[in-house]
Amino acid sequence: SKDFWSILSSSIAAAAFDSSGDRLATASSDGEVRLWDFSTGREIWTKRHHEQPIVSIHFPTEDKHLITAGADGSVADLDTETGELSTPLMSLGTPTTHAFFGPNGWRIAALSPSGVLKIWSLESGKLTPGLPESENMEIFHARFSPDGAGLATANENQVQLWNLSNDVRIGPTLDFAGIINAIEYAGAGERIVIGL
Repeated sequence: SKDFWSILSSSIAAAAFDSSGDRLATASSDGEVRLWDFSTGREIWTKRHHEQPIVSIHFPTEDKHLITAGADGSVADLDTETGELSTPLMSLGTPTTHAFFGPNGWRIAALSPSGVLKIWSLESGKLTPGLPESENMEIFHARFSPDGAGLATANENQVQLWNLSNDVRIGPTLDFAGIINAIEYAGAGERIVIGL
């Protein structure tokens, strides 16, 4: 196993703590995932299930699983005790530059290099129907609301809000003069913070 601090000071593509804060999962650009005991710096396991860099990593609510998404659109559901696949490797069907997880960890919004957004249910392995991509908006950022019922999407200078229970857009498109670098829900989801 490698030294904890040398790994943390090297290039890490993605990282996530479990809900207790006791375990840290890190992912490298070669597709390798490591799980650490954060209090001791001990490496629990190292696994590689992706052939390309990992773009996102997430612990679902119960912490028994670790979900990783690769740049090639592959998604792995790992058993946190062993690091082995809990289910066969899944595919989002498109190369992926960013992946955003819903609050329970079992829904994922994936962005392709061309700005196409796809939303998948990881439990069923199926694409969610009625996606916001029908608006032909090139999307660079996306965030689920804290309750998972809403989604905020943004391109270079516009933001759209969506009700995922019926896939209907909430209100008009919001226009901004500057380039949008980030979006995030604040509080319980009643506000949206836009980084320009």
